[in-house]
This record gives sequence, structure tokens and C-alpha cells, in this order.
Amino acid sequence: MKKRISLFVSVLILALVSTSCSKDDDGPSGNIVGKWEFFKEGVVVNNVESLEFSSYTDGCSKDFTEIREDGTLSTTFYYETNCLSEIIDATYTKSGNSLIISQGGQTREDIIKELTQTTLKLYYTETSGGVEITKAKVFKRIN
Repeated sequence: MKKRISLFVSVLILALVSTSCSKDDDGPSGNIVGKWEFFKEGVVVNNVESLEFSSYTDGCSKDFTEIREDGTLSTTFYYETNCLSEIIDATYTKSGNSLIISQGGQTREDIIKELTQTTLKLYYTETSGGVEITKAKVFKRIN
């Protein structure tokens, strides 16, 4: 469940990044609108990333997030045991290199570290046991 929540938050962040913006924005260039497949995830310690490829069950589809121009996004997760899917909807806004995702009364701000035509990388902070941990998610565009 914790993995799904983390994945959902990442997707929300991705959605925020996808909001089309003008060249006057200070954030990375690129269009965030589209479908993004989860590719890598991990932690950042002393500005050094430790990322691993996202794992999937053979025969199941890969988890992805669809970010729309209207400020909404949907993340589709596939359960490892039976390949059934779950869709989580959220809203997002993008301001500079920040992506703010809101879902179910909760809001999270992610930092867009990279946004190109093929790659989206987000950093976000979580607190675990009173310790703040910076996490990273990398997405690859699938359309």
C-alpha cells in the first residue's frame, strides 16, 4: 500500500509538470501533457541519486500516469498478484519547476529536475520516522 501511495504521489507530480507553460517559466523545458510510464525510482542523498528500475510482474501492463491539459491526471497501477488495475485521479498545477498535486484532500509539491520530450524526473520529500527523505521518480513518455 505504501508503494502505491508513493507511486500515486509521483504520478500526481508528473501531472503537475505536464501543464503547458510559456517559455517565461523558470522550470525545465518540455511538455508534460501525455502518458508517462514509471521507469526508475529511488532516493537522493547528498545530491547523489540511487535509482533502480521499476519492477513489474511478467504479463502485466506497466504502471503509468496520464497528464492532461485541463489540470487533471490519472495514475493506473497494476496489482502484482493478478494484474488487475486501479486508477487514481488527481489535479495538478505547475509553477516554474514545482509541480503541485492534489488528491483526496492531500497536496504534495514535487520539484521537476528534468523534463524533456522523453523523460520526466521528479524529486519529492517524505518523512519517515521523523526523518526527511528525498526521493526521485523517473518517467518515460509512452505517447
